[in-house]
Amino acid sequence: TGPLYVQALGFDGNQGTYRLNASILGDTNRDGLLNAADIDATYEASQQTSSDPVFDLSEDGMVSSEDLEILIQDIFATVRGDIDLNGTVDFTDFLIFSAAFGKNGGWSAGDFGGDGNVEFADFLILSANFGTDLRHAGTREIDNSRDHIR
Repeated sequence: TGPLYVQALGFDGNQGTYRLNASILGDTNRDGLLNAADIDATYEASQQTSSDPVFDLSEDGMVSSEDLEILIQDIFATVRGDIDLNGTVDFTDFLIFSAAFGKNGGWSAGDFGGDGNVEFADFLILSANFGTDLRHAGTREIDNSRDHIR
């Protein structure tokens, strides 16, 4: 993310250098990466009833669980339990989860409820989605009307 400079014709027909501020849809912590830290940041924003538009992926004026679902399901194209965000809930995710069980952590440790703890409730989520494989579930296309990946 950050500024992008382009040579283009302006509205007045003159050529010039223009600065565009670009961002990655779903990069809610604004670090230029799309990863589990964005899910953690969105959980935190939804718990604080933020109205920051970077978190408002549903474009309804507030940050809620709906925005989390858009981030997880539409942008990451996965489900809760997929710790490594590769589109499948598998043994690798279980190994990461088991190493962090009973500790504090975010999505990348196995906290799927957003409370900062890797606990039994998270295990139930992982086990309910174990075996889910969305890697070949179809193609993803951009819905230009809302800038969401579908």
